[in-house]
Amino acid sequence: MSVSMNAKTDDLITRFLLGELSDEERTRVEERFLADNEFFEEVLSAEDALMDQYLLGQLSDEHRKRAQALFHSSPGQKREAQFTRDLIASVREAHVESSSTASANSDIGNSARAFSFIPPGLKNFLPHFNATGWLVILLGCLALMSCLLYLYSQKKDWEAQRAAVERSSQEAREKLSEEMLNKAELSRQLEIEKEKRAQAEEKAEELAAQMRARKPDKINRPDTITSIILAPTTLERGGNSKTLTLKAETGRVQLQLELDESQRYSQYNISLTTFDGRRVWSRNSMAPSQIKQGRLNLVLPASLLEYEDYKIELKGLSENGDFVHVADYLFKVRR
Repeated sequence: MSVSMNAKTDDLITRFLLGELSDEERTRVEERFLADNEFFEEVLSAEDALMDQYLLGQLSDEHRKRAQALFHSSPGQKREAQFTRDLIASVREAHVESSSTASANSDIGNSARAFSFIPPGLKNFLPHFNATGWLVILLGCLALMSCLLYLYSQKKDWEAQRAAVERSSQEAREKLSEEMLNKAELSRQLEIEKEKRAQAEEKAEELAAQMRARKPDKINRPDTITSIILAPTTLERGGNSKTLTLKAETGRVQLQLELDESQRYSQYNISLTTFDGRRVWSRNSMAPSQIKQGRLNLVLPASLLEYEDYKIELKGLSENGDFVHVADYLFKVRR
Protein backbone atom coordinates (compact mmCIF):
# COMPACT_ATOMS: atom_id res chain seq x y z
CA MET A 1 0.00 0.00 0.00
CA SER A 2 2.88 2.38 0.88
CA VAL A 3 4.67 1.66 -2.40
CA SER A 4 1.45 2.30 -4.36
CA MET A 5 0.81 5.57 -2.54
CA ASN A 6 4.42 6.72 -3.11
CA ALA A 7 4.10 5.87 -6.81
CA LYS A 8 0.89 7.90 -7.03
CA THR A 9 2.57 10.81 -5.21
CA ASP A 10 5.59 10.71 -7.57
CA ASP A 11 3.29 10.61 -10.59
CA LEU A 12 1.28 13.55 -9.21
CA ILE A 13 4.44 15.60 -8.62
CA THR A 14 5.78 14.82 -12.12
CA ARG A 15 2.48 15.85 -13.72
CA PHE A 16 2.54 19.01 -11.60
CA LEU A 17 6.05 19.92 -12.80
CA LEU A 18 5.14 19.21 -16.43
CA GLY A 19 1.97 21.33 -16.19
CA GLU A 20 -0.46 18.45 -16.82
CA LEU A 21 -2.74 19.10 -13.84
CA SER A 22 -5.99 21.00 -13.83
CA ASP A 23 -6.25 24.32 -12.03
CA GLU A 24 -7.98 22.67 -9.04
CA GLU A 25 -5.36 19.90 -8.75
CA ARG A 26 -2.51 22.38 -9.16
CA THR A 27 -3.94 24.58 -6.40
CA ARG A 28 -4.16 21.59 -4.04
CA VAL A 29 -0.53 20.62 -4.75
CA GLU A 30 0.69 24.20 -4.20
CA GLU A 31 -1.19 24.42 -0.90
CA ARG A 32 0.27 21.09 0.18
CA PHE A 33 3.95 21.84 -0.52
CA LEU A 34 3.51 25.23 1.20
CA ALA A 35 2.25 23.50 4.35
CA ASP A 36 4.20 20.19 4.24
CA ASN A 37 8.02 20.45 4.32
CA GLU A 38 8.47 16.74 3.57
CA PHE A 39 6.27 17.00 0.50
CA PHE A 40 8.24 20.09 -0.57
CA GLU A 41 11.46 18.05 -0.41
CA GLU A 42 9.82 15.38 -2.57
CA VAL A 43 8.94 18.04 -5.15
CA LEU A 44 12.57 19.24 -5.26
CA SER A 45 13.89 15.67 -5.63
CA ALA A 46 11.39 14.92 -8.38
CA GLU A 47 12.43 18.07 -10.24
CA ASP A 48 16.11 17.01 -10.08
CA ALA A 49 15.23 13.54 -11.35
CA LEU A 50 13.14 15.04 -14.15
CA MET A 51 16.05 17.27 -15.21
CA ASP A 52 18.38 14.25 -15.35
CA GLN A 53 15.88 12.31 -17.48
CA TYR A 54 15.46 15.31 -19.76
CA LEU A 55 19.21 15.81 -20.29
CA LEU A 56 19.84 12.07 -20.75
CA GLY A 57 17.07 11.85 -23.38
CA GLN A 58 14.92 9.43 -21.36
CA LEU A 59 11.61 11.28 -21.83
CA SER A 60 8.95 10.91 -24.47
CA ASP A 61 8.52 13.65 -27.08
CA GLU A 62 5.54 15.22 -25.30
CA HIS A 63 7.22 15.13 -21.89
CA ARG A 64 10.49 16.39 -23.38
CA LYS A 65 8.73 19.45 -24.81
CA ARG A 66 7.02 20.18 -21.48
CA ALA A 67 10.31 19.65 -19.59
CA GLN A 68 12.11 21.96 -21.99
CA ALA A 69 9.49 24.66 -21.38
CA LEU A 70 9.91 24.15 -17.61
CA PHE A 71 13.73 24.26 -17.51
CA HIS A 72 13.95 27.20 -19.92
CA SER A 73 11.18 29.23 -18.28
CA SER A 74 13.68 31.47 -16.44
CA PRO A 75 17.39 32.39 -16.79
CA GLY A 76 18.16 30.56 -13.53
CA GLN A 77 16.51 27.33 -14.69
CA LYS A 78 18.26 27.62 -18.08
CA ARG A 79 21.71 28.03 -16.47
CA GLU A 80 21.03 25.08 -14.16
CA ALA A 81 20.10 22.84 -17.11
CA GLN A 82 23.18 23.93 -19.07
CA PHE A 83 25.42 23.30 -16.07
CA THR A 84 24.04 19.78 -15.59
CA ARG A 85 24.42 19.08 -19.32
CA ASP A 86 28.10 20.17 -19.22
CA LEU A 87 28.73 18.08 -16.11
CA ILE A 88 27.31 14.95 -17.77
CA ALA A 89 29.45 15.61 -20.85
CA SER A 90 32.57 16.00 -18.67
CA VAL A 91 31.94 12.71 -16.87
CA ARG A 92 31.42 10.93 -20.18
CA GLU A 93 34.63 12.44 -21.59
CA ALA A 94 36.59 11.38 -18.49
CA HIS A 95 35.17 7.89 -18.84
CA VAL A 96 36.37 7.73 -22.49
CA GLU A 97 39.81 9.04 -21.55
CA SER A 98 40.17 6.50 -18.75
CA SER A 99 39.21 3.74 -21.17
CA SER A 100 41.83 4.98 -23.67
CA THR A 101 44.46 5.14 -20.93
CA ALA A 102 43.71 1.59 -19.88
CA SER A 103 44.00 0.44 -23.51
CA ALA A 104 47.34 2.23 -23.93
CA ASN A 105 48.68 0.71 -20.74
CA SER A 106 47.62 -2.71 -21.96
CA ASP A 107 49.61 -2.12 -25.18
CA ILE A 108 52.66 -1.07 -23.13
CA GLY A 109 52.40 -4.28 -21.09
CA ASN A 110 52.19 -6.34 -24.24
CA SER A 111 55.25 -4.60 -25.72
CA ALA A 112 57.26 -5.09 -22.53
CA ARG A 113 56.47 -8.75 -22.52
CA ALA A 114 57.84 -8.98 -26.06
CA PHE A 115 61.42 -8.13 -24.88
CA SER A 116 63.19 -10.79 -22.89
CA PHE A 117 65.78 -8.41 -21.35
CA ILE A 118 63.15 -6.50 -19.18
CA PRO A 119 62.78 -8.18 -15.80
CA PRO A 120 59.39 -9.83 -15.24
CA GLY A 121 58.70 -7.86 -12.02
CA LEU A 122 59.30 -4.51 -13.72
CA LYS A 123 57.16 -5.51 -16.70
CA ASN A 124 54.19 -6.12 -14.40
CA PHE A 125 54.70 -3.19 -12.05
CA LEU A 126 55.08 -0.22 -14.41
CA PRO A 127 51.93 -0.67 -16.51
CA HIS A 128 49.88 -1.54 -13.43
CA PHE A 129 50.97 1.60 -11.62
CA ASN A 130 50.28 3.96 -14.52
CA ALA A 131 46.83 2.61 -15.30
CA THR A 132 45.56 2.21 -11.76
CA GLY A 133 47.22 5.14 -10.05
CA TRP A 134 46.37 7.84 -12.53
CA LEU A 135 42.85 6.49 -13.01
CA VAL A 136 42.19 6.51 -9.25
CA ILE A 137 43.52 10.05 -8.92
CA LEU A 138 41.47 11.27 -11.89
CA LEU A 139 38.29 9.62 -10.70
CA GLY A 140 38.83 10.93 -7.19
CA CYS A 141 39.24 14.49 -8.44
CA LEU A 142 36.19 14.16 -10.65
CA ALA A 143 34.14 12.72 -7.79
CA LEU A 144 35.20 15.54 -5.44
CA MET A 145 34.45 18.17 -8.07
CA SER A 146 31.11 16.58 -8.82
CA CYS A 147 30.16 16.57 -5.13
CA LEU A 148 31.12 20.24 -4.73
CA LEU A 149 29.28 21.26 -7.87
CA TYR A 150 26.25 19.20 -6.86
CA LEU A 151 26.13 20.82 -3.42
CA TYR A 152 26.47 24.25 -5.00
CA SER A 153 23.74 23.54 -7.54
CA GLN A 154 21.49 22.17 -4.80
CA LYS A 155 21.98 25.33 -2.80
CA LYS A 156 21.17 27.56 -5.79
CA ASP A 157 18.20 25.41 -6.66
CA TRP A 158 16.89 25.57 -3.11
CA GLU A 159 17.21 29.35 -3.08
CA ALA A 160 15.44 29.62 -6.42
CA GLN A 161 12.67 27.29 -5.26
CA ARG A 162 12.24 29.19 -2.01
CA ALA A 163 12.03 32.50 -3.89
CA ALA A 164 9.46 30.98 -6.25
CA VAL A 165 7.42 29.67 -3.33
CA GLU A 166 7.51 33.05 -1.62
CA ARG A 167 6.38 34.76 -4.82
CA SER A 168 3.58 32.26 -5.29
CA SER A 169 2.50 32.68 -1.67
CA GLN A 170 2.51 36.47 -1.97
CA GLU A 171 0.50 36.32 -5.21
CA ALA A 172 -1.98 33.94 -3.58
CA ARG A 173 -2.41 36.29 -0.60
CA GLU A 174 -2.92 39.29 -2.89
CA LYS A 175 -5.45 37.37 -4.99
CA LEU A 176 -7.34 36.24 -1.87
CA SER A 177 -7.40 39.82 -0.54
CA GLU A 178 -8.74 41.11 -3.86
CA GLU A 179 -11.45 38.43 -3.93
CA MET A 180 -12.49 39.32 -0.38
CA LEU A 181 -12.76 43.01 -1.31
CA ASN A 182 -14.86 42.13 -4.36
CA LYS A 183 -17.09 39.92 -2.25
CA ALA A 184 -17.58 42.70 0.31
CA GLU A 185 -18.47 45.16 -2.46
CA LEU A 186 -20.99 42.73 -3.95
CA SER A 187 -22.55 42.19 -0.53
CA ARG A 188 -22.88 45.93 -0.03
CA GLN A 189 -24.53 46.39 -3.43
CA LEU A 190 -26.90 43.52 -2.65
CA GLU A 191 -27.91 45.13 0.65
CA ILE A 192 -28.58 48.43 -1.13
CA GLU A 193 -30.75 46.69 -3.72
CA LYS A 194 -32.65 44.84 -0.99
CA GLU A 195 -33.29 48.11 0.84
CA LYS A 196 -34.54 49.80 -2.33
CA ARG A 197 -36.81 46.89 -3.06
CA ALA A 198 -38.20 46.93 0.48
CA GLN A 199 -38.91 50.66 0.20
CA ALA A 200 -40.69 50.16 -3.11
CA GLU A 201 -42.80 47.36 -1.64
CA GLU A 202 -43.69 49.51 1.37
CA LYS A 203 -44.77 52.38 -0.84
CA ALA A 204 -46.82 50.05 -3.01
CA GLU A 205 -48.44 48.57 0.07
CA GLU A 206 -49.20 52.03 1.39
CA LEU A 207 -50.84 53.08 -1.87
CA ALA A 208 -52.85 49.87 -1.97
CA ALA A 209 -54.04 50.46 1.58
CA GLN A 210 -55.05 53.99 0.69
CA MET A 211 -57.01 52.77 -2.30
CA ARG A 212 -58.74 50.10 -0.26
CA ALA A 213 -59.65 52.67 2.39
CA ARG A 214 -61.37 54.95 -0.07
CA LYS A 215 -65.13 54.54 -0.44
CA PRO A 216 -67.23 55.79 -3.37
CA ASP A 217 -69.43 57.98 -1.19
CA LYS A 218 -66.40 59.74 0.33
CA ILE A 219 -64.40 60.52 -2.79
CA ASN A 220 -65.57 64.10 -3.01
CA ARG A 221 -65.79 64.66 0.74
CA PRO A 222 -62.78 66.40 2.36
CA ASP A 223 -60.90 64.34 4.95
CA THR A 224 -60.69 65.36 8.57
CA ILE A 225 -57.20 65.51 10.13
CA THR A 226 -56.73 64.40 13.71
CA SER A 227 -53.49 65.53 15.36
CA ILE A 228 -51.59 64.24 18.38
CA ILE A 229 -48.31 65.38 20.04
CA LEU A 230 -45.99 62.58 21.19
CA ALA A 231 -43.01 62.90 23.51
CA PRO A 232 -40.15 60.37 23.77
CA THR A 233 -40.94 57.56 26.20
CA THR A 234 -39.72 54.15 27.31
CA LEU A 235 -40.77 50.89 25.65
CA GLU A 236 -43.35 49.93 28.23
CA ARG A 237 -46.70 48.91 26.88
CA GLY A 238 -49.48 51.00 28.25
CA GLY A 239 -47.15 53.18 30.29
CA ASN A 240 -47.61 56.96 29.74
CA SER A 241 -48.85 56.41 26.18
CA LYS A 242 -51.38 58.82 24.74
CA THR A 243 -54.64 57.72 23.14
CA LEU A 244 -55.61 58.80 19.64
CA THR A 245 -59.37 58.59 19.03
CA LEU A 246 -60.37 58.27 15.39
CA LYS A 247 -63.81 59.22 14.23
CA ALA A 248 -65.61 57.93 11.17
CA GLU A 249 -64.87 61.09 9.18
CA THR A 250 -61.15 61.11 10.09
CA GLY A 251 -59.17 60.66 6.87
CA ARG A 252 -55.64 61.53 7.98
CA VAL A 253 -53.64 61.52 11.18
CA GLN A 254 -50.89 64.01 12.06
CA LEU A 255 -48.24 62.70 14.45
CA GLN A 256 -46.04 65.44 15.96
CA LEU A 257 -42.85 63.93 17.42
CA GLU A 258 -41.00 66.12 19.91
CA LEU A 259 -37.21 66.18 19.43
CA ASP A 260 -34.17 67.50 21.25
CA GLU A 261 -32.97 70.22 18.84
CA SER A 262 -29.44 70.05 20.32
CA GLN A 263 -29.03 66.64 18.72
CA ARG A 264 -29.60 67.01 14.99
CA TYR A 265 -28.80 64.43 12.33
CA SER A 266 -28.40 64.77 8.57
CA GLN A 267 -31.07 62.09 7.90
CA TYR A 268 -33.76 60.23 9.83
CA ASN A 269 -35.37 56.80 9.49
CA ILE A 270 -38.81 56.22 11.00
CA SER A 271 -40.75 52.99 11.46
CA LEU A 272 -44.28 52.53 12.84
CA THR A 273 -45.05 49.07 14.27
CA THR A 274 -47.53 47.48 16.60
CA PHE A 275 -46.32 46.45 20.02
CA ASP A 276 -46.32 42.87 18.77
CA GLY A 277 -43.73 43.75 16.09
CA ARG A 278 -45.94 44.01 12.96
CA ARG A 279 -44.71 46.80 10.70
CA VAL A 280 -47.42 49.25 9.66
CA TRP A 281 -45.47 52.06 8.00
CA SER A 282 -41.89 53.33 7.56
CA ARG A 283 -40.00 56.15 5.90
CA ASN A 284 -36.22 56.38 5.25
CA SER A 285 -33.85 59.25 4.51
CA MET A 286 -36.07 62.03 5.87
CA ALA A 287 -34.42 65.45 5.77
CA PRO A 288 -34.08 67.49 8.98
CA SER A 289 -35.85 70.36 7.20
CA GLN A 290 -39.15 68.69 8.16
CA ILE A 291 -38.46 69.49 11.82
CA LYS A 292 -40.36 72.63 12.75
CA GLN A 293 -40.20 74.20 16.23
CA GLY A 294 -38.64 71.09 17.75
CA ARG A 295 -41.23 68.73 16.26
CA LEU A 296 -41.10 66.25 13.38
CA ASN A 297 -44.51 66.13 11.70
CA LEU A 298 -45.83 62.96 10.06
CA VAL A 299 -49.11 62.74 8.17
CA LEU A 300 -50.50 59.23 7.67
CA PRO A 301 -53.77 57.83 6.25
CA ALA A 302 -56.16 57.02 9.08
CA SER A 303 -56.92 53.70 7.36
CA LEU A 304 -53.45 52.40 8.34
CA LEU A 305 -54.29 52.58 12.05
CA GLU A 306 -56.53 50.05 13.74
CA TYR A 307 -57.68 49.48 17.31
CA GLU A 308 -54.15 48.74 18.56
CA ASP A 309 -51.15 49.92 20.64
CA TYR A 310 -48.38 51.40 18.46
CA LYS A 311 -44.71 52.22 18.72
CA ILE A 312 -42.66 54.69 16.64
CA GLU A 313 -38.88 54.20 16.46
CA LEU A 314 -36.75 57.16 15.30
CA LYS A 315 -33.13 56.72 14.13
CA GLY A 316 -30.58 59.31 12.96
CA LEU A 317 -27.59 59.07 10.59
CA SER A 318 -24.40 59.60 12.61
CA GLU A 319 -21.11 61.07 11.34
CA ASN A 320 -19.58 57.61 10.84
CA GLY A 321 -22.36 56.63 8.43
CA ASP A 322 -24.42 54.41 10.80
CA PHE A 323 -28.02 54.96 11.87
CA VAL A 324 -28.27 55.22 15.66
CA HIS A 325 -31.31 55.10 17.92
CA VAL A 326 -32.73 58.55 18.77
CA ALA A 327 -36.09 58.05 20.54
CA ASP A 328 -39.22 55.88 20.88
CA TYR A 329 -42.82 57.11 20.92
CA LEU A 330 -45.89 55.20 22.15
CA PHE A 331 -49.57 55.79 21.53
CA LYS A 332 -52.88 53.98 21.38
CA VAL A 333 -55.58 54.12 18.73
CA ARG A 334 -59.19 53.79 19.62
CA ARG A 335 -62.29 54.17 17.46
